[in-house]
Amino acid sequence: MTAFTLTAKTISKELNLSENATDQAMNESPKTADTELDIYQQNIVDHVSDSIVDSRHLALEELNRLDLARKNVEKDIQGFSLNQIIESAKHKIIRLHAEWHEILDNAKKEEGAVLRNYRYFLYKNKLNREASYPDSAVLHWAFIVLAVLFESIVNSFFFANASDLGLLGGLFQALFISLSNIGSALLMGIYVLPYKNYIDSKKQFRAKFATAFYIFFVFLFNLGAAHYRTLLEDDPLNAKINTIPHLIQDPLGINFEAWNLLIIGMLFVIAALIKGYKSDDVYPGFGEMHRKLKNASNHREKRIDAMKAINRIIDEHSRQAVSLAENAKLKIKNYKDSIFQSEKVVSRFAKFVESAENICNNVLWEYRNANMRVRSSNPPAYFSQKHSFNKYLLQADLSEEKTICNRIEACLNQIQNNEEQKLNDGLRKINEKALEGITNFFGKTA
Repeated sequence: MTAFTLTAKTISKELNLSENATDQAMNESPKTADTELDIYQQNIVDHVSDSIVDSRHLALEELNRLDLARKNVEKDIQGFSLNQIIESAKHKIIRLHAEWHEILDNAKKEEGAVLRNYRYFLYKNKLNREASYPDSAVLHWAFIVLAVLFESIVNSFFFANASDLGLLGGLFQALFISLSNIGSALLMGIYVLPYKNYIDSKKQFRAKFATAFYIFFVFLFNLGAAHYRTLLEDDPLNAKINTIPHLIQDPLGINFEAWNLLIIGMLFVIAALIKGYKSDDVYPGFGEMHRKLKNASNHREKRIDAMKAINRIIDEHSRQAVSLAENAKLKIKNYKDSIFQSEKVVSRFAKFVESAENICNNVLWEYRNANMRVRSSNPPAYFSQKHSFNKYLLQADLSEEKTICNRIEACLNQIQNNEEQKLNDGLRKINEKALEGITNFFGKTA
């Protein structure tokens, strides 16, 4: 509310009271018997009244605004409830179930099928143990790559002196031998040797025979490479042509470097054969079957994801409830503040009216005093009376609002004590029911 400025000096100057008072006195006005103010005194009263009326209008506007704000708070608080949060959580979780139903159902069916196949595999192959294989395929293949490089580098030194291209030519020849040794050994170790453990005795025999034949063949291959290395020093131009005849005529007729080449080649063959054999479970197909079971079990992560989504919904609505309660508390505080502000508006306006009344009476006294000094007759009786503006005072009984405020605050406390517990219980039940629904998609894995 904007306060209007009033001063006795300003009013006297604007209304030319001193001159008007003496002019009236020269005419013996106002008359002794007059009971009403003359025009000049009425101008003083009207001037002050206008200022009071304008100030009163602003005060009423402020009071109406505060009253409307309180009514809005009452309306909001009366409709305050946490039930809508529970209902919202239910609807969101129902939609979540619809979204996840097909995913979880498929995951359950897939897991069940894989589990049946796994148990049938154990029964059929008479296995009573867990599959055993390396956790990391990356480390396994990294070892293989390093083995190829290492053997190639070592063998390249044996071929370098006898090659026209020197170390580079020796490296190419060594790389061919290394890839042949390690590659074939890996294939045998992965796809053939595990069948020596197979339940079918015929396949066992074939696997053992194939492995023995392979070792014999790869020995001959490396022995031939050794003879080739020997002939490169004696007759490099005809080394390729004479390798096989030389091998047949004198199988062990190789030099020291060739023996080293043969030993290193066979060591890497044996190492690669064992590495391939242990790259998976030693029983054929068991490792792959076990991995399928693990992957199917990983479908339970979908259930975990669904549960996390449910928990996120519950957490979100719990935060909404806290925010709603805090907002209600803030509205109660604003309600209290508006009552205080209304009282302050009334008090401030009353002080303004009191001040305006004093100024008005001072100006009237100044006018009357000047009039009495000049006139010869007695002044009217009302010259000794003060003018009052009490009719403009505002009456603001806020006792009802204070009662409403106390009631609303008590209601809010009850909501916090009861509704929040109700909310927590409601959300907990929704959560338990939702999680139970998710869990029921899966049976226990034996």
